[in-house]
Amino acid sequence: MKKKIIVEIGHTAETGAVGHGLKEHAVCRLLGAKLLGIFEEAGYEVRLIDTPVGMSNSQELRWAVEEANRDGGDLLISLHCDASDNAAAHGAHVCYYSTLGQRIGERIMLQGGLARLCPGRSQAVVERRGLYVLRASEMPAVLVEAGFITHAGDARLLASEAGLGQIAACVLAGVEAAEAAGLLGH
Repeated sequence: MKKKIIVEIGHTAETGAVGHGLKEHAVCRLLGAKLLGIFEEAGYEVRLIDTPVGMSNSQELRWAVEEANRDGGDLLISLHCDASDNAAAHGAHVCYYSTLGQRIGERIMLQGGLARLCPGRSQAVVERRGLYVLRASEMPAVLVEAGFITHAGDARLLASEAGLGQIAACVLAGVEAAEAAGLLGH
């Protein structure tokens, strides 16, 4: 039996990064819908968590993690888009808190191919011990920064149906590699 994946849409509506006519939350909602579909097609049980409108960032984080922990799962994936004042900054990466999260992140970026699809980061997998969504999760957790919304090339990928499908396929392939390695559900 396939594992249960919790996909959390980062930020509340109308919040998060903006760039090239895109809004982070809206992009992540579309990416989350893609992930929901391909994970279900692959036989995974999936729960999509999208924070109610009107919460502050700290309220949103607490609420999302409480929902994920209450629902239980084998992996929490938090979706985000990066942003920078430097328009040349580009590339996807995965953040982690635990060694297990690091190993899952490596599979998403390297085996899943997200680092090839959306290159540019000096580190594809980055430890972020201060991120509440990673630290407070009772299951293995990763935060996927799907690219820089402020970079023209990354934004083209994030704005297209095909691009979001490619990103989702990379995440799925990485999760399948993590499951095959026995990393989910610890």
